[in-house]
Amino acid sequence: MNADEWQYVMNGSIGITIFGANGRFAKESLNKGDVGYIPQGYGHSIENVGEEKACILIAFNTGEYQAIDLSE
Repeated sequence: MNADEWQYVMNGSIGITIFGANGRFAKESLNKGDVGYIPQGYGHSIENVGEEKACILIAFNTGEYQAIDLSE
């Protein structure tokens, strides 16, 4: 993970779980119009938690996309 990440919720509701070293984690719910932030180096998951289909816009502060699958 080589970038900070922002999520803008365009429609619906999402749940975000962010996790770091030593068992640290936090959960947050976001709704239409909300913005979430994940600092570089933190793992996270995003799930649709509402009745309707969620639509989110995700932006990174680098031009090089990198993903690390949890199974790795």
